Parts: sequence; C-alpha cells; structure tokens
Amino acid sequence: MTALIVEDAIPMTIVLEHTLKEIGLDVIGKAATGEEAIKLAVEHEPDIITLDTVLPDIIGIEVLKQIREKGVKAKVIFISAAGSHSLIDQAMEAGADSYLLKPINAEKLREKIEEVKA
Repeated sequence: MTALIVEDAIPMTIVLEHTLKEIGLDVIGKAATGEEAIKLAVEHEPDIITLDTVLPDIIGIEVLKQIREKGVKAKVIFISAAGSHSLIDQAMEAGADSYLLKPINAEKLREKIEEVKA
C-alpha cells in the first residue's frame, strides 16, 4: 500500500514517515502545502493520505474536497491539534475516513491505518 503525507511541520512529517514505513506502507510523497497535496494525490493516487487540517495555503478540509472532486479515492486520515466536534464533523462530511489528534502516538496511527484499510 502507498501513502501520501500532507504536513507542513517537518518534525511531524518525519514522525509520520517513520511510522508509516514501519507499518509497511510505501511513502510515495510528502506535501507541505495544499496545492502540492492535490497535485501529488491526483498524480500518484495513493491508498492512504494523512492530512493536516492547517496548511499554509489551503485548509485541509478544502484540500480533501478538491481531491475528492478530482476522483481520488484514497483513505484519508485527518490529523489535527484541534479536536472540536465541529471540525471533526466537517472533516467527516468532506470525505475523511478517520480523524487523529496531535500529538501523534505511533500505536494510534497504526490502529487508524488498520481501521481504514479494512
């Protein structure tokens, strides 16, 4: 399975990449902006996308809406420091498959990956 990491914080990107590789996923791309994420998602059609909610150019929910409009069927795990029910609801309505709060716990990420893979 392949994964795309969408995260603007380098330390978090490193943690996500290490964890995803440890789980056995092939990380085919890393994007620090929404525009880059949309481009890579359409080009590579990954199986799983980890998507930060706050990016420097476009909010994660808008990124998700755009990749869904472009036909990308990847399982999307939203990752955010904000855990309001409103934000979680918006993410799920936009087409997210799961939601994970920062700070990332490798075991919780593994569980979310297994949930969305099933």
